[in-house]
Amino acid sequence: ALLSEQPDEVDRCAAALAIRMHAFGLEGEWQFQLDNPVSFLFDRWMLPLGDAVRVSATSQTILIGTHTEDGWRQTAFRRRGENGWESKDAKSLPLMLHPGLRCTVVPVEYLPAASPAQLLAKGLYDGDSRNADTNLFLRTCNGAAGLISEYAGVYLPWVRHVVKDLIPLPPRPGVLHSASGNLAPGVISVTNQDLRCALAEQLVHEATHQYLYILKRLGPMDDGTDETLYFSPFRNMGRPILYILFAYHAFANVLLFYRMARANGLSDDEPGMSDQVKLEENLQTVDKALQTTRALTPLGRALWEPLRDFLRQ
Repeated sequence: ALLSEQPDEVDRCAAALAIRMHAFGLEGEWQFQLDNPVSFLFDRWMLPLGDAVRVSATSQTILIGTHTEDGWRQTAFRRRGENGWESKDAKSLPLMLHPGLRCTVVPVEYLPAASPAQLLAKGLYDGDSRNADTNLFLRTCNGAAGLISEYAGVYLPWVRHVVKDLIPLPPRPGVLHSASGNLAPGVISVTNQDLRCALAEQLVHEATHQYLYILKRLGPMDDGTDETLYFSPFRNMGRPILYILFAYHAFANVLLFYRMARANGLSDDEPGMSDQVKLEENLQTVDKALQTTRALTPLGRALWEPLRDFLRQ
């Protein structure tokens, strides 16, 4: 929010953070005035568009008042076990529920205009997503979760712990996009398509980036002394060593996912499966760059070396 240099976004994030903490059990009362109307998200529920909010929260019950054009409107929430919070007064966003995995599906138009999550999505598709087929997306999500669970079960909790919100992007011919960002933790943008294996791979890939973003908070992954641009076959261009490390960390996990899935019976004819021979060749290329540089910190080497050793087994 501070990096956006938009005061309204700082205020919005302050209120959104407080609302988020209440979803995890924080108790308290407060009120906040905004310069411009905003629709906040509580758990999987959209609150009305308003320019002020007031909250009274216990660990089991939360009352959120929103000041709208028609005056104050109150929304009540009650905790309902593993399904999170329930309400009769708010609009629910679609929820992807699979044993061991729970994600909220958030259409682009419901994201605040200056939020990192919307900027992330708009960077991939600058169009109208309102006609996106949510039912198709939910079917593919459940298919992808089922594939991971059946063929590479270790990666289901890998995804579950760090992926919370999914933003479906309208499909374009021959293009399968996915993205996540350091300033939008737990949020992934993915192309809305009907290939469960492709989505499973994207979930594993982007979850891996989420772990890297978390780990970055412990310190730098390179010391900044290597200014060489190393060729990345994943982008077909020269990239700084930090992004070479990022690519290796993500695609090595994708390759491990495929090895595990094939060993457990996933057919080579599964639609949407990446070329694993090409994956291995590309990883060998970036591995050479990581062996060449002397700029990786112990934290950076801890991301690369155990994966390299595991892939060689």
